[in-house]
Amino acid sequence: MDISLAAMTQLGLQQELHAAFARWMNLCEITARQDGVLQEDLQQELAWLRHRRDLLLQRSTPQRMRQVVADIQNAEAWVHSSLRARMQDLRAQSLADEAGAVTAQVNPFKQALQAGLAQIGLWSALPFPHASKVIAGAGFDWLLLDTAHTPAEVQLQLEAMAAATPSPGQRRSHAVVRPAWCDPQAIRQYLGMGAQTLLLPVLSAEQARTAVEAVRVVLSELSGMEPGTDSICLLVQVETREALEQLQAIASVDGVDGVFIGPADLSIGQGGVGGDSPADGMRIAIAQALATVRACGKAPGILAPDPESVQNCLDAGALFVVVGTDMQLLRQGADALASRFKRSGD
Repeated sequence: MDISLAAMTQLGLQQELHAAFARWMNLCEITARQDGVLQEDLQQELAWLRHRRDLLLQRSTPQRMRQVVADIQNAEAWVHSSLRARMQDLRAQSLADEAGAVTAQVNPFKQALQAGLAQIGLWSALPFPHASKVIAGAGFDWLLLDTAHTPAEVQLQLEAMAAATPSPGQRRSHAVVRPAWCDPQAIRQYLGMGAQTLLLPVLSAEQARTAVEAVRVVLSELSGMEPGTDSICLLVQVETREALEQLQAIASVDGVDGVFIGPADLSIGQGGVGGDSPADGMRIAIAQALATVRACGKAPGILAPDPESVQNCLDAGALFVVVGTDMQLLRQGADALASRFKRSGD
């Protein structure tokens, strides 16, 4: 009877310990989201907590288990108190953080465009902070974080890029965030996260003016700044025939720093196949588009699908050029490695 009672007591303590660790790990996740902790760092912490829990369950005496449960309960009370105190001043702190994110620091990407220095970039199709961190140190001048076609975790990706270690002789890539559409809430969100450069898709000059005004309002609310400062770069994307017909008007909008041409979408609009190498007529249209943007005093940009078209676009005056995607690089690298070591007939 005593042995059975002892076993029941031990089982009950183990359940309490397991539940206490579960609550503690949940608090870790909540706090990590609020503090912007990288997902990989959070997962390492959670893995360590699970390891410690399992050791305690296997080796600890009942007295030790009771003490650990009590310690966790005390820590929970402290964390809850800390969270409540922080939330009392949440709005003021949030506004202060957003204002600090868009202070008048120099935007190296915008400076390079103004100086006429071509910027080579990579389109990010992998919405993972660790992938962004790795690529940000590879030597590309800029990395486009696409929220329109992938479930991008922009906040974590921006933090990961800021923590990237560049390869020898290289500098960290500059982040360019592409919202799904010209949405004032998205503009507020990404500028508040610390993004310095936005790429907004537009269909007309009127939408380009709307984009400029949305950025102006957000910057004014956050820090009293306006588009045209050295810290914020506003790019617009033209990717339809209708927008191409208004290209000069779009590029002439005051407050727009550059215009990005989407050739794959334009070729589909002309009856071509998206992603194929441009035909002669397409190359002429692209060259004319780039020249139009430059004639308006703005930086022209484009996506070029192969090395030959990259050079053609640079020769035609493009200043910010996407030369590939991270997913494309991953697939090409995987294919090359598999082909190298896979035996014929396997």
